[in-house]
Amino acid sequence: MLTVTKNQARQFILLKQGLLGDYRFIRKDGAYQFVRQAGCIQFDPVDVCGRNAELTLQSRVKGFRRKMLNDLLYRDRLLVDYSDKELSIWPREDWPYFSGYRERSVAHGQNFPAFPNWRSRRSPISGNTAPSAAIPCPLKEASSGIPPCTGAVTGKKTPWLPVLCWNSCIRTESC
Repeated sequence: MLTVTKNQARQFILLKQGLLGDYRFIRKDGAYQFVRQAGCIQFDPVDVCGRNAELTLQSRVKGFRRKMLNDLLYRDRLLVDYSDKELSIWPREDWPYFSGYRERSVAHGQNFPAFPNWRSRRSPISGNTAPSAAIPCPLKEASSGIPPCTGAVTGKKTPWLPVLCWNSCIRTESC
């Protein structure tokens, strides 16, 4: 049996999280590597002094910039913003592990009357292959008939769509 002191355990956790010693994660590739080793990071879209995911990466990744996370999510699509108990950012290669969640979302969405055209076709979110930029969002065509909601933080009216598909279509075309 391995015995470690409390101080050794603390140092291990801080090193693993990239918070002790020299930077282990550098620039955009480092941001991707950190999310892979962490498994996921919380994605909270509220921006008071910076979004949680950006603050997490800024404290651990040398040379991190907001655009890097945006590119990893919506241009390179190496990361996914999707539910993992709460909205999280995780590596695209974990997509197959969330198939049960996606299937339950599809089943639940079929009871949602605002999406009558979507019911008749199978959504790209239901497979085990992560979507790519070539796959259109199944909710894009339905978004025009949904009334805007008022954001709690900004007070602005913005289009609302449930998170049932790859979110880049929502962010780049509706928000």
